[in-house]
Amino acid sequence: MNISNENFLKYLSQIKEISKDDVELQSLAKKNLQILAKNYDEFIKQVNKNGYNPKNPDIGIIEVRFFTLMKIISEKLGLPVDKYDKQIENIEKRVMGEENYKRFFK
Repeated sequence: MNISNENFLKYLSQIKEISKDDVELQSLAKKNLQILAKNYDEFIKQVNKNGYNPKNPDIGIIEVRFFTLMKIISEKLGLPVDKYDKQIENIEKRVMGEENYKRFFK
């Protein structure tokens, strides 16, 4: 899955259309949530397979985008989002380092 800025913004606009009253859209949103999770897992496999440094900011940005999209969909569906917040925080700490994370985000 290509998570370019253009695709990210396009996906966000589609998510905004999800209505809690629309069962069909909710079903599609849940499927998208599953697809994003599978794509994230595949992305991480490729990162590891190709020997990329997990502290690389570009890798972190892509990971945060995955979890941000999953969080937004979950919010729209009324599902818990704490796990996505925690994942994003862990990624930021890994990429920036614990001290810089505290300095910039806390």
